[in-house]
Amino acid sequence: MDVTKLNKLSYILYTESNAEAVEPVKSINSEDELFVLLGNYNWDNGFKGRIKDFFKAGDAGLGNTLYHH
Repeated sequence: MDVTKLNKLSYILYTESNAEAVEPVKSINSEDELFVLLGNYNWDNGFKGRIKDFFKAGDAGLGNTLYHH
């Protein structure tokens, strides 16, 4: 995976604003990116945290990516 994609995933995981993190999620289009994102997500925060917002990101969001892979 290239540095640009890793930087995007790092931003998604560590930015403080859920609204700002959801936008880059819309550009996830590979299983590798999805694997890294979900593998590094802090699941101790539960589903009600940021990951829930990702699923509401729309047609190009994480929920759609999960559905197609």
